Amino acid sequence: MEQMKLEARGIYHYIVLTRQLISQWKGVYVRKDNQFQRKTPSGFTKALADLGQKKHAPFSIKLALDGNVDPDHAPDPFEQKAISLMKNKGVRELWDVTEADGRPVFRYAGPLVFDAGCTSCHAEKKKTGIIGCITVSLHDAERFFSTLKQKSLYAALYLTGAFGLLMVILWILLNRFVLKPLGKLDAAASRVQQGDLDVRLDLQGSVEWKAVGKNFNSMVRELARQQAVLQEEVEKAVSSMKQAYDELKRTEQYKADFFTNITHDLKTPITAMKGALSLLKNTEFCKDNPYLEILERNCTKLAGMVQDVLDCTRLDSGSMEFDLRPIDLAELIENTILMAMPLAWEKKIEINYQVPEYHCPAMIDPARMEQVMSNLLSNAIKFSPEHSSINVRLEPCTDIHGDNSSTPEDASFWLISVTDQGQGVPEAEREAIFDKFYQSRRYKGPEGLGLGLSIVKGIVELHRGEAGLKIVGDKGAIFYFTVPVFKQGDNLND
Repeated sequence: MEQMKLEARGIYHYIVLTRQLISQWKGVYVRKDNQFQRKTPSGFTKALADLGQKKHAPFSIKLALDGNVDPDHAPDPFEQKAISLMKNKGVRELWDVTEADGRPVFRYAGPLVFDAGCTSCHAEKKKTGIIGCITVSLHDAERFFSTLKQKSLYAALYLTGAFGLLMVILWILLNRFVLKPLGKLDAAASRVQQGDLDVRLDLQGSVEWKAVGKNFNSMVRELARQQAVLQEEVEKAVSSMKQAYDELKRTEQYKADFFTNITHDLKTPITAMKGALSLLKNTEFCKDNPYLEILERNCTKLAGMVQDVLDCTRLDSGSMEFDLRPIDLAELIENTILMAMPLAWEKKIEINYQVPEYHCPAMIDPARMEQVMSNLLSNAIKFSPEHSSINVRLEPCTDIHGDNSSTPEDASFWLISVTDQGQGVPEAEREAIFDKFYQSRRYKGPEGLGLGLSIVKGIVELHRGEAGLKIVGDKGAIFYFTVPVFKQGDNLND
């Protein structure tokens, strides 16, 4: 490119000097048909351009005048760009490679300046400066590019050969001084990874690799020592943990036996007390005695507490028995709501429940599932203010968490939810609300042992479902549980 630019620049300056010389001579006279005609610099340039085209010269020239519409002098896009840059940006030359008839052409443009010397031939023009450009086009640019391509090919071949030779030498050096020691180090590290701490590494070669081998061997020896110490400590810890686990099992068994025995022992006198109270109520002396009502009510509460402790103990020990059978869950919920209605009427609470129009089969223990619903409903009534409402819903879903609703035909679980309008459950208590003996701070009453929700969770999980809590807004709580849908063909023993 630099060579073609120098050639085109030389032609341009030769034309400019020739035009300046003709301008100094105020034109030259040429004989034609025994007459002399005066040739101006523009005429000379035009004649030179025409002669070059006729002779198929290796280059051609053109005077491109800004704003001229004459085909011989009208600027093309390249020349328009050159004239604009020369006028506005002070550019003194511009070059580019274009195509003409499928062949590359190198084009060079230099400024065409109208100065005081030009008035000898163009006296009518007063304004001086750049009026266009002189374009030199080298038509043999293909020769330059083919030569460049050939030289580039040779250079690429030489470079490729040199690079290949260099890579071979580097590979030999790398393989000998780096890869082989690394391979030994990798093999030794793999043996260490597999637990072989007797491996030792012998690396020859540079001082650095010898130092690496020495440090590796020291590390493996230290690992072996630490492993021996750690194994001894682990054996001691395992022995201590086994003793602690055995002690914990004994403690848990003592606790389970204690609760089982005490609940059984408490049930007998409570039953006797309830029987005696019933007899007293039927006597003439104690008839309509309000204290007997108080005693009977508290005996009933005490019996319920004892039964909760017994159920909780059975759940912990895995001894709770279930009488599973196919049941319509919608009817069971409706019956449980009817049993809870007297408690709701005392606080003027309305229980809303829309019985589904479709069958809701589930393989459950009816008594235990009624216990689950009773616990949730009694809690909702207990924590709801007077003149409020409780919403009970039964709907199909596709997962055990009850998050994805479904149609009854595609459902895998039934989602049962009980929504109250109470004070809600503080965020700090939500994780522990289903723990045994945990009682929410939102209720300060003396009733209950905090076992109801724990029993709910245990019974539901033994039915292969899930019990949980959802909070919507600042008030109220949604306690829910899921149970699997019983479909035709399911194994009754599953």
